[in-house]
Amino acid sequence: MLVGADFRRDHLAGALASAGHSQVLATLFLCEGLLVYLDEPTTIDLLGGARAVAGTGSVLAASLSIHADELDTSAVLARANASRRTADDEPWLAILPASAQARLLASAGWLITSSVDVADLGTGAEPGRSLLVTGQPAS
Repeated sequence: MLVGADFRRDHLAGALASAGHSQVLATLFLCEGLLVYLDEPTTIDLLGGARAVAGTGSVLAASLSIHADELDTSAVLARANASRRTADDEPWLAILPASAQARLLASAGWLITSSVDVADLGTGAEPGRSLLVTGQPAS
């Protein structure tokens, strides 16, 4: 099911409930190319809302923008947005070290169960820039 929502204003649990989502059934929550555009509180609210309605067997699949631990996040974001022509209207807000991304997901109630660097998939992507992760609701 597709549900329209503005993640800065709408709570995912309420939007899903109004669309008839069943908390009894397992759900795949897909966040592909999304989380980089959300700030930390919005990400926690979104993923926490998904966790709140996740039935047994539910899975989160997400792409995460990452950078090396030794780099300054603010500088990475500034450099990344400076090279994007759409950055003024749609700035990237969340490029973090992989460990910080994992903590962010954990604070929203998700445990990462698998992770792969996109570069390892033969995409031509630069290593250490993007992860594809799956997760399960934390107990």
